[in-house]
Amino acid sequence: MSGVFIRVMITPYKHIDIGWPLVPLFRYIADIENNAQWHSEVIHAHWITRNENRVGCTYKEVKLINDEEVEIVLTVSEFIPYQKRTITFDNKVSFTIQFEAVTNDWTRLHLSVSERENNHLAQAVMSNLTRLKNMLEEVYC
Repeated sequence: MSGVFIRVMITPYKHIDIGWPLVPLFRYIADIENNAQWHSEVIHAHWITRNENRVGCTYKEVKLINDEEVEIVLTVSEFIPYQKRTITFDNKVSFTIQFEAVTNDWTRLHLSVSERENNHLAQAVMSNLTRLKNMLEEVYC
């Protein structure tokens, strides 16, 4: 007999190298107060539950989309310090960023997204990660 199960696939998409050491880069990305600096549409973000990154904690981002403020609630669904962070919204769509030290001064970010929203979400997150790379490398290098 075979069992039936449903699984949401998280598929690898792309990676990007950023000229920052792993630990400070992880801390910067994990600090939601920085989101408005590198997320293209985010005006501000704040914690709803605890003021920290832990599985199950939620935060709200206010985004400017088509000249309207839109609130989105996001949940930290996986958090391994200095290794991996997964964010879920709408209780189904998620993206994961895995952190890999390439050298002492370079970190590779691996992006995976939930299969249902693969193209649009992955493109948006990669665009923001590219923006982050350009911003941080200008400051650090």
